[in-house]
Amino acid sequence: MAASEDYQPGSNDNNGAPTVKTNENKKKKIVLKVVLLGDEDPLRVKVKPSTSWSKIFESFGNYKGREVRFLRFCYDGQRIRPEQTVGEVIDDDLDDEDEEVQIDVLYEQQGGC
Repeated sequence: MAASEDYQPGSNDNNGAPTVKTNENKKKKIVLKVVLLGDEDPLRVKVKPSTSWSKIFESFGNYKGREVRFLRFCYDGQRIRPEQTVGEVIDDDLDDEDEEVQIDVLYEQQGGC
């Protein structure tokens, strides 16, 4: 039995042989660290790859007492749209399940020279 496989006692397939589940079959959770630049109190959330960013944006706005329409969320320098899912934005090659993925939050800039 490989190291990445877990034996599930009592679970059998149609042939009576034990079923082996791999780590890939488990529901993967991603830990996000949502940080407003210049603030030292980030929001940490554990989400599924299928979670919509609009839910995370709303949670962050409620946590910080800010209106989401004035905030911009970025991952790795790229803007995140509310209609995207976490799995569409975050790379799937995260090795450690407890590894935090930092999301930067900026105030919307108006005007400028």
